[in-house]
Formats: sequence, structure tokens, C-alpha cells
Amino acid sequence: MSGEFKSGEPTAILNKKIDQSRQLLAYLAYFTTEVARFAEKMLYKSI
Repeated sequence: MSGEFKSGEPTAILNKKIDQSRQLLAYLAYFTTEVARFAEKMLYKSI
């Protein structure tokens, strides 16, 4: 199976994976900030 790639196919697969990794990192950063915002709101409500 290895060695059966068309010309440029490994690069295309790698670029797709890198793009997916970037999207995941952006989502995780967004999610983390939303959790921090929520925690901060709850902190000020409890005071």
C-alpha cells in the first residue's frame, strides 16, 4: 500500500491535516475563553 500515492497527494493530505489542526486549535482557544468568561460571571454572581 505504501508507495501507491499519486504525485502531490501526500502534500495535499498533509495540508488538509494541518488545516484541521489549525481549526481545532482555534476552537479550543475559543472554548477556553468562553469557559473562563462563564467562570468569571459565576464568581461575580456569588460575591
